[in-house]
Formats: sequence, C-alpha cells, structure tokens
Amino acid sequence: MTDLWLPEDAQLLIRSETLDKHFAETGGPLFGYERDEQVVVTRAFGPGPRARHRPWIFDPDRAAVQGAIDAVTAESAGAERYIGSWHSHPFGIARPSRLDRRTARRIANDAEVGCPRPIMLIQTTVLRLSGVRPGNLRAYRWDAVDRGLRLLQIITYAPCVSNRVSS
Repeated sequence: MTDLWLPEDAQLLIRSETLDKHFAETGGPLFGYERDEQVVVTRAFGPGPRARHRPWIFDPDRAAVQGAIDAVTAESAGAERYIGSWHSHPFGIARPSRLDRRTARRIANDAEVGCPRPIMLIQTTVLRLSGVRPGNLRAYRWDAVDRGLRLLQIITYAPCVSNRVSS
C-alpha cells in the first residue's frame, strides 16, 4: 500500500476548515511530490473566499486555487506541484462518493491539470454531546488501471523548518 505523508499543519488546517463549515462541505488543494511510491503532501490550502458550500457538495473558489497553484509552483521552483485535493463529508463516511470518483477521473484525464494520479483526502465530522468534532480522515489515490480510487495509509509528520541566518 502506498503511504501518504501528511504534515501536522496541513492536517490542522483541514480539521479547522471542516469544523468551521461543519454543516456544509468544504475543501481545498493539496501540494507536494512523489518519491519511490510515497506521496508527500507539503501544503494544504482552504477553499478560497468565493467558494460555495452546501451540505452535499462544494464548489471551490477557482481563482484562489489557481493563485495557490501559481504561488506554490513559483516559490518552490516547481519542486512542489498540485497533487490533488481534500474535502469534507459532514456527518458522513470517509469514502469517495460517485461524484468524488468522477471528479478524480476528470482531473486524471485533464492534460492541462497535469495530475494523472490525483490524491483525494476526505475528512468527516461527527456530532457528540460536546458538539461537532472531527471524524475520520482517509486518503485515496486515482488508479488508472482499476479506474477507481485506492485507499492510502496516512502517516502524519512534523515538517522540518530551516532557520537561515543571514551574514
């Protein structure tokens, strides 16, 4: 099984955004790279200010997503790229819906996107007596051979921060 390495700060952003919109879906783009069948997420972004959120679907702010893609590509000199997206299933199951599978297939087949094996993270919420809480977080990856999404193992990591001293 392929592993998906997810930084703690990205996981916190996903949980925070999901809880903020707990009655409606939300999501955003993921950036990173692949090495030796390991997928490393380096950054996650929110949906953007003009995103539309509904209980069963959300439409991201496409201009904000493109802005994130452009900024990450420039800042990382192309080392990091768009690798997929995350979204929430409020009070649902962390399993791809039919629409999720169609979306992954569409991304994989769009040469302009340049993401033939997109990642899809799904964060659920649960209702407890204490309020809405994060539920399961699952990761999937498009498999062109099986024409479906395959479950990945998530490994959380703390990113290393380099402190540069100027001379």
